[in-house]
Amino acid sequence: MPLYNFIREFWVPALGALGFLTIQTGGNFSEESLTLYILVLSCLLFLKNNRVGELHLYFVGVLVGILVEVGFRILGYQQIWHDASFFGVPYWLPLIWGAGFVLITRLGVYVRDLPTVDDRPRFAEKHIFTSLSN
Repeated sequence: MPLYNFIREFWVPALGALGFLTIQTGGNFSEESLTLYILVLSCLLFLKNNRVGELHLYFVGVLVGILVEVGFRILGYQQIWHDASFFGVPYWLPLIWGAGFVLITRLGVYVRDLPTVDDRPRFAEKHIFTSLSN
């Protein structure tokens, strides 16, 4: 995968997520507006770079996010979310899990495609084998 595709597929959505965290830190936005921002960001993930199975992976991530966040809240491991509407968890949080599943998978695909072994012959090997064959 060329570097341009990597930047477009991974860093642009990651910068959108960073923008979300900046907005969330300010604390001036409602849960609905943050959820809308994450839905738009999630749509941008799939706008041009929709690989086979990524949409399913997104929904698996959302379901895992719901199970983990709501499940831990029920078990007593709770993080306090003010004005959270979904069993004490903000609506946008499971959506972040889904986007995270897709972004981590894309990063894995990129890393897997990187060359791990230099297959080119080294300078010494190249000259030794050339001189032995002559």
